[in-house]
Parts: sequence; C-alpha cells; structure tokens
Amino acid sequence: MSKVFVTGDTHGSERDLLKLTSRMFLNGNDLTKEDYVIIAGDFGFIWKSYSDGLENDYMKWFEDRPWTTLVIPGNHENYNRIFKLPVSKMFGGKVRVYNDSVILLERGEIYTIAEKTFWVMGGGLSIDKVYRTPEISWWEQEQPNYNELDNGINSLAKVKGKVDYIITHVAPESALKQILSEFDGVHPKYYDKLSYYLETILNEHIIDYNHWYCGHYHCDKEIKDKKLTVLYNIIREII
Repeated sequence: MSKVFVTGDTHGSERDLLKLTSRMFLNGNDLTKEDYVIIAGDFGFIWKSYSDGLENDYMKWFEDRPWTTLVIPGNHENYNRIFKLPVSKMFGGKVRVYNDSVILLERGEIYTIAEKTFWVMGGGLSIDKVYRTPEISWWEQEQPNYNELDNGINSLAKVKGKVDYIITHVAPESALKQILSEFDGVHPKYYDKLSYYLETILNEHIIDYNHWYCGHYHCDKEIKDKKLTVLYNIIREII
C-alpha cells in the first residue's frame, strides 16, 4: 500500500525545502512514485507570471524525488498561473497537474489515497498583503469563492460527513487561540473568513474524522481537543 506523509509550507524557498532533502527526510529515501508527500499550503514554487529557469530547476528537483508531491495551495501562491494548469481527475476528485510529480489538489474535493479519504480546502488570508503588490506578489484568489466553498459542503454531504483526514492551509477559528498562544495571543488579523468557514464545517458538516492537519502558522503544534496538528518543519507519516 502507498505511504502518505504531510508537512507544512515550503514558500518557494530553499531554506524551507531543506526538510524534504534526503539528509533531513530519511524516510523519503525509501519511497516510490506510488507514495505521496502532501504540502499543506504555501508551496510557492509556481510564483512568477512565467516559468523561468529557477522554477524549472525546482520542479526538476521535485521530479527527481522518489515520491509524488501533492500540493494544497495556500495564500502565498500565484493563482493566475495555478488556475491555468490543466484539470484532470485523480484519486476520485479534480486536480491540477503541473507534471507527473507535482499535483495540485482542488478546494473542497474529497480524494481517496491509500484507501483513506481526504477532504481538503486550500487558500487563506495573507496578513502581510498590505506590503505586497497585487498580481505580482499577492493574488485575490487566495480566498476561496462561493462555488469552491459550496463544493466543500456538497462533497462532505455525499459522504455523510465522514472522512479519514482533513487537510487545509488555515485552521478553524476555535483552534486559533491555542495555535497562536506562543505568539502572545491572537491578533485580529488572523481571523479570516476561511477560518470561520472551517469552524462551520467542523461544527455542522463533519460527523467523524481521524485527524486534521494544516500549515500556515509557521509552527509545529498539537491541538488535541480538535484532533488537529499544525505542521511547518515536521513531516508526519499518516498512512
């Protein structure tokens, strides 16, 4: 059976990519393309308005990894580029394909991977967008639209609210206080509408799940009462 790992943001950064190198991610050396590493948002390697030499080098790096990378786009992504990628069907849901080794998962879809079900929701609020340039370093599509949010609810209804895993970029609103407690409380800027939506999902549309994973907050933390793990540097094997 395939193995599945999940980790946090990579930000299009060599520094944040170190965790996936063969020296740091020892388990990765024994994987195959039938195994998967899921990045929970802010992939960041599809960034410029065109694919330049640096992007090609990074994507070649992912192609050379023994596993297949699955990406849940976050808030720091070039959505103009992402939404132009070809749409295909994989794992029982819609995906966007960069190449055979980098597959982007769509908002609100449910996938069956290694005989387990995953409900995913990418996107989030860039708290630093005031310092960014629209269409250059910030894209308004970072927040899911109504169709994507409805797709998430409808997908869960089809499985009667039962999935094995939830993977998102941001966390539901009720988890924020615990996640950000080490940063001297929760600043209002962290309360974005997607967190409120996910709180509704948690309370009204999810009947049962094994565990929830997210990125975004640049820390590694367990929120036990929510069965939620925030990931940044840690790579967690879940299957």
